[in-house]
Formats: sequence, C-alpha cells, structure tokens
Amino acid sequence: MSESPPPTPRSSPLSAAHDAAGAALVSWEGCRVPESYGDVAAEIAAATGGAALFDLAHVGLALISGDDCRRFSNGMFTNNLRRLQPGQGNRNALADLKGRLLAVAELYCAGADPDRFYVTLEGRDFAWFFARLDRYIIMDEVEVEDLGGERTLLSLQGPGAAGLLAAAGLPVPEAQFVEADGVSVMVRDRCGGGGFDLMVPASAAASTWAALLAAGATAAGLSALEAARVAAGKPRYPADVGEKTFAHELGMRDELLAFDKGCYLGQEVINRMDTMGRVNKRLAGLRAAGGAEIAGAEALLGDKVVGTVSSAAAVGGESLGLAILRNAAIEAGKVTLRTAAGEVEAVVSCPPFADERG
Repeated sequence: MSESPPPTPRSSPLSAAHDAAGAALVSWEGCRVPESYGDVAAEIAAATGGAALFDLAHVGLALISGDDCRRFSNGMFTNNLRRLQPGQGNRNALADLKGRLLAVAELYCAGADPDRFYVTLEGRDFAWFFARLDRYIIMDEVEVEDLGGERTLLSLQGPGAAGLLAAAGLPVPEAQFVEADGVSVMVRDRCGGGGFDLMVPASAAASTWAALLAAGATAAGLSALEAARVAAGKPRYPADVGEKTFAHELGMRDELLAFDKGCYLGQEVINRMDTMGRVNKRLAGLRAAGGAEIAGAEALLGDKVVGTVSSAAAVGGESLGLAILRNAAIEAGKVTLRTAAGEVEAVVSCPPFADERG
C-alpha cells in the first residue's frame, strides 16, 4: 500500500510581498514563510539591536469564550488566569497528569469582556488544541474558536519595536495587550530584547506589513529568529521540549507556573517538584568555537551521554546551542559534543548565556 503524500503547506497572506522582496521561503509547521531575505547576519542584528519584522503565519490562533471560560481555562492551564483583567496576559502551558509539558501558549484577556481569551499557540495547531480542551468540556459554557483563517500573526522584535509601532500608527500596550481597528498588539519577547506580536486580519496583513517596513523595520526570516532566540537562551516548544520535560527543567518556572491558584491538570506533581527545589537536569547554553554544526549532537561528560543539543545556531563565528543537561555536566562547565563531523569541545552556561545578558 502506497503512503499518502505529505500535505501541501498552506500559504501566508503575505506570500506576494515575500515573493516581490525575493525572500527564501521554507515550510514551517505546515505553512510557507520566509527563511531569510538574503542577509541573515543583518536580520539577527535588527532583531537584537533594532527592530526586525517576522511573518508568523504558521502560529495557531484561537479564542476561548463563554460564561465558564475563565474558570474552565484556569483549570486547564498552568498559570493564573482568574486574576487577569482586560489588557493583561500571561504565558501558560498545558500539562499532562504527571506534570509534563504538552504545549505552550500565550493567553490575553481580550477587550472589555473578561470572559474572552485570545490564544497564540507554540508548536501546536488548532486541531490538537481544540481536541485537548474539548475532551474536558462537559457541561461548561465554553467555546473554542479557530482564528487562523481570518487572522494571521506578525512579530516585531528588538529594542526599537515600541518606537516603530508608534511611528506606524499602531497602538503600544500599556500592559500586555491592546486592540484597535481590528489589530491586536500583544507584548511578546521572542529574542531577548523585547518585542510584540500583532494579530491582524488576513485582509490587512499586507498593509500592516508595509506600514512597519516604511517606519523602519527590517524584514527578517525564521533563520534569524531562531538564531536570536538561541543566543538569548530562550527555549521553544517543541524544539527544546521532550516527551517527559518539566517547566522547572527549562528554567520556565516563573514564566509558566502559578502557585496561587486552584487545581489544574498536573498540579500535584508540579507542586511536589517545586517543594523539592531541585531537578536532576536543566536547560543550559553551549558554546563551541569555529562554527561547527552542533544541532542534534550528543553531549558527553567523559564517556557518558548527559544530554542532546536541541536547538543550535551559528552566531558571530561561534556555534551556540541549547540542551537539557545533567547537573554533573553543568557543574563541570564543559562537555564534548559528538557531531557528524567529529567531536568538539563546548563551554556550558546555565542559565543559558546569562553572562551575555547580564
């Protein structure tokens, strides 16, 4: 029996603009989006020192609403949603009953209605997200709506992002979220230098993109976004998350978890881990000289495998990587990476590259 061909990647609403600019496109999580505009180093520099504009049409978008929305969502996600007021948001995870991460998402209290949450997904599509929540909706007044067809996501990253939003005539959130003229602007730092996600109507994507470029943003692709993310030591789901990964191991305790809320899925194990105060492995940064290809490399301490490089990027002539390493390797400060081209030595930084970020 022959195998079915892979599904054709869907197109971004900005495909025509990318083609006109000569962008190199790549299929990413089922969508064709820019990989680069030809000068990745300049795009990285914009994302870390100026303002880089990314097309994130692959990101799943959802709306949770209904009279029981707040109570129900607070029992599903790991952060505290009951306390969010209109204009506020936080980062969350969905966990299994053993406290292991199944998904990461941002939730924002939308507009003046406290019982509506916009959701931006990370590494999960809407079909998975809906199925996960729907299995727990019994008698609840909760609606989970796919916004992916009518809206799309842009991201403006870098220390100059707020100024460019204002210059382009777009609102800047006073808290975490603001909405005006159908455009939702949400605080979301993806590269370590501050930034915003913009959820815009698909019909307005081209005009919004053009306005931000005219204001001085640099069009950039996912190669630059990934490199800047790795250099900032920021893990991404699912690239840096395995089947048995906990928020504490990723250094995301304060970002994803709340300990002042009611019960939620996985809470018992997560609370127990927090009480213990120590995990056996943690996310670390790895630095290897010479620009070696280290993605997927095994990390060795002596002759023992102590982790695997989950994300990597070449930045400034060096190879930077992220890996969840055993504590012994972190304490040693150095590991050997077994790559396809041979073994290379790497310096360990935990938290990842904290010395560079201060």
